[in-house]
Amino acid sequence: MTTPQLHHDPNRSRTNAPTVASTMSHRLQRHPLADFIRNSTLTAPDTVTGLIAAEDRLIDLEQQIQQRPQTLDEFLGETVSDLVAGKPLPDDIGVRVSEIAAAEQAADQAALAMQQIQHRLRSRWDTTAHDAADELLEHLREDLTSILTEARTAVTALDGLDVQDSEAVAEATDKQRAALAALKALRPRYRRLRSQQTDIVEAVYERPDSASPHDATAWRWKHVWASRIHEFENVYATAPKHDTRDVLWFRELTTRTDVWLPNIDDLRTSWSEIQHWHSPGKPNPTNA
Repeated sequence: MTTPQLHHDPNRSRTNAPTVASTMSHRLQRHPLADFIRNSTLTAPDTVTGLIAAEDRLIDLEQQIQQRPQTLDEFLGETVSDLVAGKPLPDDIGVRVSEIAAAEQAADQAALAMQQIQHRLRSRWDTTAHDAADELLEHLREDLTSILTEARTAVTALDGLDVQDSEAVAEATDKQRAALAALKALRPRYRRLRSQQTDIVEAVYERPDSASPHDATAWRWKHVWASRIHEFENVYATAPKHDTRDVLWFRELTTRTDVWLPNIDDLRTSWSEIQHWHSPGKPNPTNA
């Protein structure tokens, strides 16, 4: 990324050329990991709280610059309209033009400065985002442990209930009914956790191994998530289908020893193993 230079061209026509400040709308954007943290219930790691706050202040300043009361082009347009309507030129027109032009020049310089600042903020993100993402994944890992513990307790409480037998379910004890309700409530929690996991990984711009810098990260990640290696450490095992009933799905899940929530490096290693296992260039999910 080329760092913009701070300079001003005094010969530029301000009546027909847009200012940097007027055209920079939406140029300043938060880092994807910052957006994820702002929209989630997870606590931001200490290493990035300052970066998140700095980006917020920078965006606020950008909005202030874009809300300047009047541009030189607007002033000149109003002056022409006044002349056509028979009104005289303002006595202080020179002063007003100078003030507006100076304000526009200052706004342009501020806009360029903010682009430089964001460039430097992104450089700091590059050195901290990976570790911050792993810290967030560790919090999710704790949640996963909690979900699996609750699921095992509920599965045990079913006491062998055949959930595919409608008569057996109808005659279930209160304890078994409570277990069924608990498992049903756990499924969306598990899905939400896995969704947060994939969002975090994609937010730090990590590419799976074998993906070149010119590949579209999004579709590459689709293959990774489809392989379910972010859920199960054993890349050669068949993962339970997502459309299975909650109880049957959790029964299988709670008996497995390879359920995990890997950090980014471990995820890349597993994906590399799958790539070597399958035909080169043709990702083929283990449970497709």
